[in-house]
Amino acid sequence: METVTELTSNSVKSILVGIFETNKIMKLQLLTKLAVNTLYSFEVEGKRFVMKILTRPVTVENEFYRLE
Repeated sequence: METVTELTSNSVKSILVGIFETNKIMKLQLLTKLAVNTLYSFEVEGKRFVMKILTRPVTVENEFYRLE
């Protein structure tokens, strides 16, 4: 799993390029940024996605399910 210290559109896009193995990430848009989760929407080759990013670090072992 890759971690990003500062969540920016460029850092999110670079991770998406690695996941989808393509540079065709389009319409990357921040939907909401909260203390616990951040939501981005984007398109890859005509398919639309919403990605939920965990922005609050896991503090105890019983929270590890959030990373799956």
